[in-house]
Amino acid sequence: MAYPSDLARTKNWGTEVLTDADLEGQLDLIITWLMAAMNETTGHKHDATENEAPKILVGGLANDAVETAIIKNLNVTTAKLAADAVDGTKIADDSVDSEHLAAGGIDPEHLAALCVETAKIAADAVTGAKIADDTIDSEHYAAGSIDAE
Repeated sequence: MAYPSDLARTKNWGTEVLTDADLEGQLDLIITWLMAAMNETTGHKHDATENEAPKILVGGLANDAVETAIIKNLNVTTAKLAADAVDGTKIADDSVDSEHLAAGGIDPEHLAALCVETAKIAADAVTGAKIADDTIDSEHYAAGSIDAE
């Protein structure tokens, strides 16, 4: 890129006294030139080659352009997580409590053996289909509770 003007590049100071105003003017020209060289339309050099490339705009990044190692700690927010992105390997042991579960969110197949207590069984919830043959004895009947029928 050329200097903004030949005067900025070729001024012969000779025996003139350089004042701070002269120096400030020259520095302003240099700063202007540098800013023009690095602006968003002309780009800036990324390496030692002659080619200039445009600056990288966030909207211009490919979906897979940013690697995990480049992301700073604590910079991924909940809103940025994709659905189903967190699996069991990323959930700390003993960190999920009942307050985190939706009502009815546990299917019977996921209940551990012997985990339902008597107090949690609703009245009339146990049907004949759930009572094993030959398991009820006279000690389980209330006196007078069996009809003659």
